[in-house]
Amino acid sequence: MHVLKNICLVLLLALIAMPAGASEHVFPTLTAKDLNKREVTLPQGLPGDPSVVMLAFYRKQQDDLNTWINGMNLKAEDAPPWVELPVVGWHNRLFSRYIDNGMRSGITATEDRARTITIYRGRSWLLEPLGLSETDRVYVLVVRQNGEVLLTLEGTYSEEKATQVRAVFENAVAF
Repeated sequence: MHVLKNICLVLLLALIAMPAGASEHVFPTLTAKDLNKREVTLPQGLPGDPSVVMLAFYRKQQDDLNTWINGMNLKAEDAPPWVELPVVGWHNRLFSRYIDNGMRSGITATEDRARTITIYRGRSWLLEPLGLSETDRVYVLVVRQNGEVLLTLEGTYSEEKATQVRAVFENAVAF
């Protein structure tokens, strides 16, 4: 009975989270470098189709992202493909070498550096096409390589939110 209840919950969340037809929000095309200094064009260069995309706007939000990384066990081999996008803004572009080197010193694993892509563009340039207005919280999206945003969640990890991400991701992969 418990298993059936969980299956029904996942299906219900998938129906709620999956919009009918095309998404109204599209991830804009941008080129940036990951912490391995490799140039990546997003969303085409996302590691999977779809991928979990985590957005943060301030250093203090790293702890919030970590709740997602740990809560969803994203570093496991069977985890969905994902990236972390620190959006530090265009005004910090002059200091990009120092900012990226600082992040590299804290992120030593090559695979984690490949998943961290620093965005040196205006925040509104990214927020507006995604239908987001605040930078005081983190966002977790499920995005296709064509830019279609399948799901947008905000704030720290919860099991309910993780269930939504998994349901949308699994439904998208099935098609």
